[in-house]
Amino acid sequence: MLNSLVSDSFRQWSVAWRDCPTNVWRIALVLAAYIGGLVLVILLANKMLIPLLKSAFGTVPPYAREIVQMLILGGSFSLGLWAAMRSQRVLHGPNIPSLWAAPDVRSRSRDALLSGLLWLVLFLLSSVVTGVDEVRERLLAYDLWQWLLLGAVAIVTIGIQATSEELIFRGYLLPSLASRLSIGVAVLLSVLLFTLGHPGSGIYGTLGVAAFAAVFALALLRTGTVSYTAGAHVANNFAMFLLYPSVENADATLLDLGLLSGSLVIWFLWVQRREAGRH
Repeated sequence: MLNSLVSDSFRQWSVAWRDCPTNVWRIALVLAAYIGGLVLVILLANKMLIPLLKSAFGTVPPYAREIVQMLILGGSFSLGLWAAMRSQRVLHGPNIPSLWAAPDVRSRSRDALLSGLLWLVLFLLSSVVTGVDEVRERLLAYDLWQWLLLGAVAIVTIGIQATSEELIFRGYLLPSLASRLSIGVAVLLSVLLFTLGHPGSGIYGTLGVAAFAAVFALALLRTGTVSYTAGAHVANNFAMFLLYPSVENADATLLDLGLLSGSLVIWFLWVQRREAGRH
């Protein structure tokens, strides 16, 4: 069943990794470098930047606090991605395959944009089902110009955060593992590691993260590019950070899990149909 979803493009992607040293310990060190970069910025921010802001301005207003939090988020994932990229060159050699797409697949910014727009529509429809009162109160919290600035900062910082996760957990981890292991094991490990990267998510939140990772992994096998998954991931996190900043994965309910699962099915069917139209 799984092999029937695997495109020739993804197979070529994993074959390209066979020309590089891809021992499991090398992959583990790259992931450690990625996580280390994230943790370093967060620690520095919590130990130095945030106390400095509090001492200089007293109580930081909610709007400014959100801006600072997003900037810390973008900075941490930027450093994490940089550390991972540098360690890849050291551990795998300078001629590593692209993390964005298989050798025979062109970069598709249009696919990423359309994928993000579809996911945003599905996200908003799910929000209508769960209730719009919280969203309405959230939208009334700031003026228009504040929302414009918040949105501009969010699209950059969250874009970095979500795209870096796709490049590492899908664009790097899946094809490099598939060059040494079976595709099924590669998918299982990538889903497991992505889920472990979101601790404290509760039962339904953890299942949601795992479903998210599993369907995105299948999309990568089908398309040979992270264009679709990056677009949807950015849209999902962008909407969550702007509309539900205080909601955590641990707050997820069975209804939330069901809505997420339905959205993933619709999104994946669209990806399949779009790819089928190319062949």
